[in-house]
Amino acid sequence: MVKGKYYFPGCGYIDNIIQLYKNQDIFISFIEFKQPLILIEGINQCLQTDIHQTAKTEYRAQFHFKDQKSNEWIQTSNANFQLLDHGNDIPSPKYNIEQIIKNKCNLTKLTKNELYTHIKSKAGLNYTGVFQGVTECYIGDDCTLSVIHGMIGLVNDQCQIVFDKAIGLKYYSSNIPTGLTGNSIYVYSIFKARLGNSYIGSIVVMLSDGTVIFEIKELVCKSLTPIKESLKVEPPDELYSVYLQPKDSQIPTPSSFKSIIYDNNYFKTNTGPIIPEDLFKYISTLFYKNIIQRCSEISIDKINSQTVDEIISRYSTISKHERLFKFVFETIKENGIFNSLDGRDDSYFEFNEHLIKSTRIISKLLFTLENDNDNEDSPQSLFQNGLMDRIYSCEYLKKKNQMIAHVIKHSIKEIINNNIIVRILEFGGGVASLSVEAIKEIVTLLQENPNYKVEIEYTWSDISPSFITDAKNKINKIINDANIKNGLNDIYRPLTIDESLIEIQSIKPSYYDFIIPDKLENLEKTLIETANKSDIIITSGGVSMGHLDLVKSLLEKIGKVHFGRVNMKPGKPSTFSTITSNNNNNKTTLVFSLPGNPVSTVVTFYLFVVLRMLSGFGIKQQTNLPSVQVKLLDRIALDHERPEYHRCSIEWDFNENCFVSKSTGSQASCRLLSLKQANALLVLPQKHGHLERGSLVKAILIGPVTK
Repeated sequence: MVKGKYYFPGCGYIDNIIQLYKNQDIFISFIEFKQPLILIEGINQCLQTDIHQTAKTEYRAQFHFKDQKSNEWIQTSNANFQLLDHGNDIPSPKYNIEQIIKNKCNLTKLTKNELYTHIKSKAGLNYTGVFQGVTECYIGDDCTLSVIHGMIGLVNDQCQIVFDKAIGLKYYSSNIPTGLTGNSIYVYSIFKARLGNSYIGSIVVMLSDGTVIFEIKELVCKSLTPIKESLKVEPPDELYSVYLQPKDSQIPTPSSFKSIIYDNNYFKTNTGPIIPEDLFKYISTLFYKNIIQRCSEISIDKINSQTVDEIISRYSTISKHERLFKFVFETIKENGIFNSLDGRDDSYFEFNEHLIKSTRIISKLLFTLENDNDNEDSPQSLFQNGLMDRIYSCEYLKKKNQMIAHVIKHSIKEIINNNIIVRILEFGGGVASLSVEAIKEIVTLLQENPNYKVEIEYTWSDISPSFITDAKNKINKIINDANIKNGLNDIYRPLTIDESLIEIQSIKPSYYDFIIPDKLENLEKTLIETANKSDIIITSGGVSMGHLDLVKSLLEKIGKVHFGRVNMKPGKPSTFSTITSNNNNNKTTLVFSLPGNPVSTVVTFYLFVVLRMLSGFGIKQQTNLPSVQVKLLDRIALDHERPEYHRCSIEWDFNENCFVSKSTGSQASCRLLSLKQANALLVLPQKHGHLERGSLVKAILIGPVTK
């Protein structure tokens, strides 16, 4: 009983799995609890357990109960587990119970009555009757050893605590001897940490001789009421939902759905707003007019006669706006100004009101005055009275957002009935115009497939947390109106691309299936700024033929692309460019844009980048990577369309008195295992047929030769 209500115990769900596979050793990688099943006296409750096989020995369990009021099935828990062979990974040696009592749980010993009185007063749990299975309990420093008489705590799977989730539970049915009734069971518990209102620990259940029956690597118990103390501990701000699924995303690549965009007449007619030819000069003039009202020292002659860095050094007083300062004066220098703005009213450009207000706000940020009113022309005022909403609701931008949302929907549709979680991250969410379209498509997809098994985690983010409330209201309204109860989780957090995502902002590598950037301009600014202070830039991905491979087109805009396709395998999309800085003595930066597939990235890095870097370090005599002639130990198929750089492992054969090579297996460009043992690349010609075993081939060394 918890807070006057009878909760179905968490171990009951585990017992359902065990009863289905009584004679199997089981590894439950994760079990979590969502909506509790509350038992009501005199009313029969139904708990349904569904098991889905996800791999040869891997399963997912889902538990639902029927709500008595709504007559709907409510998900109460889910788990991932594997069936193990008898004797697989059984702990050895056994635990020494006497040593645990002597060296670990040696502070005090509680009787049965003392223990349950303590639990009731501190934890608020009221155990009665057969649920009082512990006969005595040894207490140590952050650990306990409880003695349970008979099989009450094991066979009937009753538990002395209500828990929130368990990770890494192993059940060894092969360790349970026949005729166990009457023997004592020992439960060794270790307290690890407390996080917010949750307690984290581990548990080992064993026989009196120390033989392990259960192991739980991490067990989380959660208080249903806040724990008040002088030192407040906050829980993590992330949504955790763990599934046993491949590390690589199961989502098809967005480019595979380009036909649904190109063949859709609605998207074909996506014409943008009418852009005046002199719009950028107009924006430049707006900036200049606002700036000279705030800083009379500045003139167009001074701007044209000095570099941007010199202007920043003389006039910029707020370091956090230096990047914005640079953008404004680069715009003025590049586009010039009009002598007059006559004739350019609201009919000049569809969003003229927004341009005028934005340039005024930016000028105020860069050149503040003592008599400035903080309530006027603030950045937040752009989002008041639906000003920015009117921009994002225009047909052109709305169709662009719908296009991205359409691709997301069709990508998820392919795996809608798979027991996996799909994670989507949007950068620069702002007024949530893109999120609204994406959530609409996702909600429609879930409604069209009511028996869906996929779970979707959608993270909205923006540099400013002030947008969160508005974004949350818009997104939640769509989800609530559609009556989506589970399978779609929305998260809101501030993020900026100007700081490290991993080290500073705690974004997990390889966590998201979709990452939706806000604007291509951010990538452009990043490339230009990096080029100004770097000799070589290396990028990975974004140079293939996909609809969203944008790096190459961006490099064509801000630099010069020298080649964008290479007749080689792997690495066909490899691109080489240069960016020349106008503000740094015409400094030229080399840009190597490598393919996104991991193997292609590594191979092209060795073939294109390493030699250039060696030359930059003064090793000018090195015009090629070292190579040797090797004898093949495999029969290798050739590619008749492209020369191939085949990953292999080479060593010196003292009997043959030469180098010999062994292929590392499948050469798919996404297969990292082909690189693990590779220390060389076989240079294979473009040709039909095979190279037979014993053929002599050139090999480029990319690692040490061990023999």
